[in-house]
Formats: sequence, C-alpha cells, structure tokens
Amino acid sequence: MSEGEIYAFLGLNGAGKTTTIRLLLGMIRPTTGSAWVLQTRVRLGAGSPGEGWDTWWRTRAPTELTVLENLEVARRLHPGVPRQAVDQIIERMGLSAYAERRTGNLSRGTPSGWAGQALLHQPRLLLLDRAS
Repeated sequence: MSEGEIYAFLGLNGAGKTTTIRLLLGMIRPTTGSAWVLQTRVRLGAGSPGEGWDTWWRTRAPTELTVLENLEVARRLHPGVPRQAVDQIIERMGLSAYAERRTGNLSRGTPSGWAGQALLHQPRLLLLDRAS
C-alpha cells in the first residue's frame, strides 16, 4: 500500500466492511487483535481525530449551520489546523456558491462540505464508508 492509492472493501451486506472501518477508527472495541495501516501498527480501539466531526455532522450541522460554519466547527475539532484551511477547502471543492447557505436547505446532489471536513486536517489516511 502506497500513498495516493485507493482501495475498496467489497462484499455482501453483513460481511463486516463497516465493522472493520469502525474498528480501525476506534469507534468500537475489539476483543483481540491488531492491524497495520501505512506501515504503522494501529492499536484498535484507540480512537481517531475524525470521530468528533463525524458525530457533529450527523447530529446537528445539516440543518442548523451554513457550509462555512460546518467547516469551521470541524476545523476547531482538530487543534492546530489553521483558519486558512477552511478557505482552501471551499475553493478546492468548489463550494464558494454554497458557503453561506444552510446545509439543511441544500439538495442531496449539492456539495455540502462533508467530504471537505474529512480533508481539513490533511490526513495521511482517509476511510470512507457508504453506510447510511
């Protein structure tokens, strides 16, 4: 596995794809075992800097805040991420036209900044799950 490569878990419903991702992120605790990601041993169950923004996004952000405010909240959940990172994500993802709009008022097909929140702190590894 090298930087910049993309991999996908493929399998039937119930095969354990989401469970594996949750284990790697520390969202659930394993009974035993370890994993290696980017040549680093991951202590399963140790937590992830990504957990906070994901919880915020799923519970409040879509209806109450603008796209810009959502990104700012996400930035603050990652200590050390500069304010300019929000502006860079808005530009990079083509969100300028939506920055001042409440995310709850955007159609499902409109970019809303969710993916941008995952990129704010420039992670070396990005785990995405299509679970609904």
